Amino acid sequence: MPYSRLLLSTGAAPRPLPLPGADLPGVQYLRQIGDSDALRAAITTASRVVVIGAGWIGSEVAASARQLGAEVAIVAPEAVPLERVLGPEVGGIYRDLHAENGVDLHLSTRIEAIVGNGAAQGVRTTDGSVIEGDLVVVGAGVSPRDELARDAGLTLENGIVVDELLRTSAPDLFAAGDVAATWNTRYNKRIRMEHWANALNQGQAAARNMLGRDTAYTKLPYFYSDQYDLGMEYNGYATDWDRVILRSGTSAREFIAFWLKDGRVLAGMNANVWDQGDDIKALIRGTRSSDDRRSASPLVRVGRCASASAPHRARENNMIALIASAIFVGAIIGGLGRLVVRGKQDISLAMTAAIGIVAALIGTFIANALGVGSTTGIDWIKLMIQVGLAAIGVTLYTGGGRSRGRSRRR
Repeated sequence: MPYSRLLLSTGAAPRPLPLPGADLPGVQYLRQIGDSDALRAAITTASRVVVIGAGWIGSEVAASARQLGAEVAIVAPEAVPLERVLGPEVGGIYRDLHAENGVDLHLSTRIEAIVGNGAAQGVRTTDGSVIEGDLVVVGAGVSPRDELARDAGLTLENGIVVDELLRTSAPDLFAAGDVAATWNTRYNKRIRMEHWANALNQGQAAARNMLGRDTAYTKLPYFYSDQYDLGMEYNGYATDWDRVILRSGTSAREFIAFWLKDGRVLAGMNANVWDQGDDIKALIRGTRSSDDRRSASPLVRVGRCASASAPHRARENNMIALIASAIFVGAIIGGLGRLVVRGKQDISLAMTAAIGIVAALIGTFIANALGVGSTTGIDWIKLMIQVGLAAIGVTLYTGGGRSRGRSRRR
């Protein structure tokens, strides 16, 4: 089949375990939709699930299996889950998360065999102990499917080597997705990402460049993960850092983390704190000065950021709550003000209520603009501001009404 431009998007394949028993029935991998369907069915009938590996696949499978009601054990050589990507500080949060949800953790532990008579019945560790389970899920990473590229004589380096335009060493061949080791001008290194956003965005960029657009691929790496009640988004790329900064919120499961090297922000992660991606990416790209980084309220004051299961609705729901509170407070204050001057016919209940509501709304917007109080809902500070301004507005109006009445009687 002739071509003028060709895109290689062959993806990656699960890395098989080179261990005795790895081919036993009951040993499963997760890569494709069919694997997911088969794994879900197997989890619902398994008496105990053993997950090998505590990376993203292993951790998410373990969380999903627990939420389906299965008994779960994780076995991994790392000291904490996700240690290679997140480090011991943030990885420790995920260790505690899994432990609190009933996962039997066997960390800093290596496996020498999968055991079973005709089917998997567990794994044997290097110290000789057996961790039982009739379903073994292997999450030991993936390898790029670069066989076709190798046969074509393309340059390989942990995947197919491509430049910032996603071109391979052959000028008419392009590569994208899990298989592409892409030159990243921001990090000055080749990066091969195994997340859906990379495959989605690189495919489109490669198509444009195959049509002659010659536009560099500059998107920051991005991925997300949901485990139990902890949702997170990660922007950037960090494999080597000298400092981790954690900005804690109102709970241990609400935070923003930054990974830095030589004072430069390499990556940032928001956990149960939403609508922070643009601010984090600005810090990584260096479009904020160091003073801005110190004072950026959405990042420094994480405890005041919105935390919700529906992140894109958090701000909308917050504003609805604030407006509802202002209407309630303003109407009550307006009604009380009308009662005080109930003998004055020129002062109506509707007008005093309207003035109270408007004054309370003004107080709310002033508090938001100044960053006063909580941005996640109504708190006592905003409530007092609403009450105070509503009372001032109603008092000024009713006081003016009394003055007008006395002038007419005179």
